Amino acid sequence: MGVLREAEELGIAIPEQLSDTGFDGLAIAREARPPLTTVHVDTREIGTLARSIYSMRWMGERRNMRSSKELNSNDDLA
Repeated sequence: MGVLREAEELGIAIPEQLSDTGFDGLAIAREARPPLTTVHVDTREIGTLARSIYSMRWMGERRNMRSSKELNSNDDLA
């Protein structure tokens, strides 16, 4: 939010001249003008994956895993 405030004070047009994104789908991002695009991650899923990875490594297995992500796009991207 500070980036958007500073850009406004400097006369930089959002989103025409500057794009900004946030992380974890914070509710405050919807209150920004324009609403802020955010990336949401499921922290419960990350915890479950971490537990699985730990268990597999304990048993000598190695496997790559990825968590899901969701882009909540709004009108703030150039």
